[in-house]
Amino acid sequence: INCSEILGQTNCMRQCRSGVCSQVSPNSFRCDCFSGYTGTFCTEKKDPCSSQPCGNRGKCEERGEEYICMCPEGFTSSNCEVKLEHNCTTLGCQQEQAYGIVRH
Repeated sequence: INCSEILGQTNCMRQCRSGVCSQVSPNSFRCDCFSGYTGTFCTEKKDPCSSQPCGNRGKCEERGEEYICMCPEGFTSSNCEVKLEHNCTTLGCQQEQAYGIVRH
């Protein structure tokens, strides 16, 4: 049984804006949100940068449901957690600013 049988299909669909409505008990329901949405009624768009995934003062930029970290000079990896040491000597002067796309 889903909540549409309790609330009626129209009311159930109105409650869960971007998700599927499921019955939890005879008098309550929950919304299972579609990818990219959160909140009690799935009305809030998820922000992939809200967990502050970029370390060492890297800048997080939202790219749909993903994020990208713009690492400061001297750091690399998808979340800017790897420090570059003597990069011109060991890596042949590769670009120090890394860009990594990570699914959140």
